Amino acid sequence: MNNIEIGYAAGLFDGEGSISILRRSSGQIFLQVQISMICREVLEWFSYHFGGNAVVYKQSKNALGSSPICKWSISGQMALDFINIVEPYLIEKKDEAGIALLFPAGKRNVPYSLTLEIISRRRELLESMKLAKEMKRHEIYTIVE
Repeated sequence: MNNIEIGYAAGLFDGEGSISILRRSSGQIFLQVQISMICREVLEWFSYHFGGNAVVYKQSKNALGSSPICKWSISGQMALDFINIVEPYLIEKKDEAGIALLFPAGKRNVPYSLTLEIISRRRELLESMKLAKEMKRHEIYTIVE
């Protein structure tokens, strides 16, 4: 990919995407990035360049009728790789990307590969990400007032 394509990906992701550190019901903590939008072709472009899939997951209703909403998402090492590529171009999600880049990856398909230290670090980063998002919401709310 060239710098123009990376800049395009970063700009679209910065406005339409999200970076999350989530906890499954099993207690597993993982990193995920995603973009949701109507234009499936753009998300297929992301899938081609960064992995993952572009899937239709619900209908959006508005004054003009309904449109399918598509979602592209990746997690784990693919998410880390993506964030590493786009991070220099991010503005809105720069702080969240910085937290995500500290996320310790596990070994894919290797059960019990996470040490207690890695699990603890992931828990800390989960809380840091929640705080960063809350601060961003508060900042936006304060600007609107």
